[in-house]
Amino acid sequence: TRATRHTGHDHRQGQRQNKQNKKMMLQKIVRHSGLQKEVLKLYKEMLRTAQRKMLPSSSIENIRRRFRQRALWSPRDIETIEAWLRQGRSQLELLQKPQTQNVTVFKVPINK
Repeated sequence: TRATRHTGHDHRQGQRQNKQNKKMMLQKIVRHSGLQKEVLKLYKEMLRTAQRKMLPSSSIENIRRRFRQRALWSPRDIETIEAWLRQGRSQLELLQKPQTQNVTVFKVPINK
């Protein structure tokens, strides 16, 4: 049997394909604004704290639901989002206290 030889053409074609794949992957990367990063950080920390405290699943789902509702807000409504972040951080601090058993997250409505 004869061994097949790989030509330089095959190698270049593979390199082009790799470059195209990398471009597609880079296009899928989402860049978040500073405010979005703060919201994501708060969300993750709220969930971690709730799970660490072994809160009921209804409380954890409440956190998720509230964040999903706020995700529908316009990203240009910076004042409202910043006010909501301040409120959320206060709630997180309260939840992180050892004596806190449970907390109703974001109970005070923000005009939206």
